[in-house]
Amino acid sequence: MKPSAALAFLGLCCWSGLTEQVLANPIGDVLKLMQNLRDQVKADGKADAKAYDKFKEWCADASTSSNDAVRTATGGKARLEASITKLTSDIETADTQIDEMASTLAELEAEAKKAKALRDKEHADFLEDEKDLMVMIEPFQRAVDYLEKQGSAALAQIDTKNMATLVQTLGIALDAASFSASDRSKLLALVQSKQGAEDEDAEADAALSELGAPEAAAYTKSSGNIVAILEDMMEDSKTQLAKLRKAETSAQHEYNLLKSSLDERTAENKKDMATQKGDLAKAKQEKAEAEGDLQVTIKDMDRSKNELGTVQASCLQTASDYEHSVASRKEELSALGKAMSLLEEGAGGSASFIQVRATALTSSPRSQVALAVKMLAKKHHSAALAQLASNVASLFRHGAASGADPFAKVKGLIKDMIFKLEKEGLVESKEKAYCDRELKRSGMKYEDLTDDVSKMDAKIDAVASRAVTVKGEIKKLQEELSALAKEQAGLDGIRADAHAEYEKEKAELKEALHGIRSALDVLRDYYGGDGGGAAAAMLQKDDDFDAFVQQPAPPHKHSKAENAGASVIKFLENIESDTADNLSKLETEEADAKSGYDKMSTEISVTSGGTKTELKHDEQAAKSLDTTMAEVQSDEETANSEIRAVEQYLARLKSRCLGKTDSYEERAKRRAAEIEGLKEAAALLASDE
Repeated sequence: MKPSAALAFLGLCCWSGLTEQVLANPIGDVLKLMQNLRDQVKADGKADAKAYDKFKEWCADASTSSNDAVRTATGGKARLEASITKLTSDIETADTQIDEMASTLAELEAEAKKAKALRDKEHADFLEDEKDLMVMIEPFQRAVDYLEKQGSAALAQIDTKNMATLVQTLGIALDAASFSASDRSKLLALVQSKQGAEDEDAEADAALSELGAPEAAAYTKSSGNIVAILEDMMEDSKTQLAKLRKAETSAQHEYNLLKSSLDERTAENKKDMATQKGDLAKAKQEKAEAEGDLQVTIKDMDRSKNELGTVQASCLQTASDYEHSVASRKEELSALGKAMSLLEEGAGGSASFIQVRATALTSSPRSQVALAVKMLAKKHHSAALAQLASNVASLFRHGAASGADPFAKVKGLIKDMIFKLEKEGLVESKEKAYCDRELKRSGMKYEDLTDDVSKMDAKIDAVASRAVTVKGEIKKLQEELSALAKEQAGLDGIRADAHAEYEKEKAELKEALHGIRSALDVLRDYYGGDGGGAAAAMLQKDDDFDAFVQQPAPPHKHSKAENAGASVIKFLENIESDTADNLSKLETEEADAKSGYDKMSTEISVTSGGTKTELKHDEQAAKSLDTTMAEVQSDEETANSEIRAVEQYLARLKSRCLGKTDSYEERAKRRAAEIEGLKEAAALLASDE
């Protein structure tokens, strides 16, 4: 009992004493009151010790729980920070690799561009050289055709060592054939160039002959048919043209191989880059989620640390208060014990002081008890105490008449009431502890659940936003793939039509070429021979030419129509050459078309492959986001269900624990005062006996 309670108790006792008729032993009564006070202080000490033990147990549990929460949050923080560090490193590595791949792609594109520029230059040079050779062949062919039509025996053998004679003879023939000045000059220049090269070869062979080289190796043409010479030069030009075209085909083939290799490397590099970009996007998303979780974890850790600090501070303060209460209670007990000793020592030698007769007062102990209970009921507005006061007064009025002992019954009623009040106090104390514990636990649970729902709402918004972006990218990529597929289908159709047309034209040209060559074989077999008749016929065709050779025409004789046959053969040879050229050009055009088709198909394939890789990553990301969204929504629904359950439970708790007009402390104080008053009334009855 606190000192203030003791003073109140002593005041009540003094008031009660004023109503007594006789105080037979006042010092004894005071000692008894002081002893009761000491007993009450000791009882309060035991109750406080028991409560403090429970509080210490709660402190231990709360500290353990808070420490566990801090430890868990700290571990989660460390794991998330490690994950963020790793993801940051992965992102930096991916960025570096993407930059390296971009550099490699740039190098490949530069190499492809350089190779194409070189190929274009080589092809342009080829076209120019081919044009020059074609230009060389055409004058030779015309000169040969003309000379064969003339058929002069004087031109059968010409000394090719005498360049002036050769050029002069050929010049007259070209003038006679009405060659243009440009074609005449070009052809004579070619003959001079050709003959000059042969003269150098002859001189070299002569030098070797002097050194003892074999005679066959020293052979050189010193004379020959002018037509044969021109045909040799024309064949040389055709051979050079064939070699030139073969070299061009080989160079184009090598370029195609190089281009194919570069395209494959570029496609592979782009595919790897697309994969790396997908991994980079995934790492960035995971890092953003980890950073968000880290912020939440840090917040939880700080809250747990604050709760731990609050628990520790509260427990330390309560421990300090309890120690102070124990010391104060010891001081109170010591003061009461010392006062009792002094009273007992002072009362021992003075009987007159102990035995004091008081004047008679207006009421007896019975009336004092009834009045005390009645006043107690009125003070605390207790219907139970008012009923008890009424029962006590009735027993004192009618109990003696019935022969029963009213004091015993009244004591029993008071004792029962005290037991009832103490029991109510114990029940209400347990109820108070239950309410405090459940209200706090449920409140914390509600706060945690609402925080979780807030986090889930934020995560749902983030996931939904990301899902919209990813699905938009998926739609765009699908449209790009569809467009690429349509473009490839269009190319395939065009390529198929062009190839079919090529095969058709190629078959027609080959068939025509076969027919022309077969006809040439037949005509050459029939009109082949020494060609003398043709030479004689040739001399009869041109008076200027006859004047030059200064030989009379021989008599006519019957012979094959070699002139007409030769014309037909030459015409067919021209057609054969043109047909062969057309076939070669057709094959070149087909190769170019195939190369262009392959290039565009490769580009589409590379682009499509990269797009498909991005689409695959985005679809996986969308699926993951949908799964995450479903999980978070399910968790949120569960949390909302728990929140509703906690809200209902809190409503019942508040109605049960907080729905009373006065507080638990007020009721406990009032009940303690009622019990003390009843004990005092019981003490009055005991003293009256």
